[in-house]
Amino acid sequence: MQSWFPFIPESASTISGDVDAVYFYGIEYPPRDVRLGLVEASENKIGSPVDALMLYCYHYDPATGKYGAVVMNIMKVAGVITVGLIVGMLLVLRKRGMQNQLAARDAVAP
Repeated sequence: MQSWFPFIPESASTISGDVDAVYFYGIEYPPRDVRLGLVEASENKIGSPVDALMLYCYHYDPATGKYGAVVMNIMKVAGVITVGLIVGMLLVLRKRGMQNQLAARDAVAP
């Protein structure tokens, strides 16, 4: 006789070592949320540095059962990226200016 168990899951969960659970409700789970849940439950032992950055910018909201953006953390990351780009641009412009000065001096020299 064949056994049939009519169980349809309505949620999935990830549980970390300190028994913090993240629940995903429904029958379709967004891949990004499941991935972040697994990385968070493993305490960043799995996943890439990009996943760690995503966990810094997104936190689990138990009310909605999804990961949501944390605006202040996103602004901090954007600020660091902006400062890095400005410093990089200044270094490139300074190097080009020095090269132009050397070229102009060599052109004038007899």
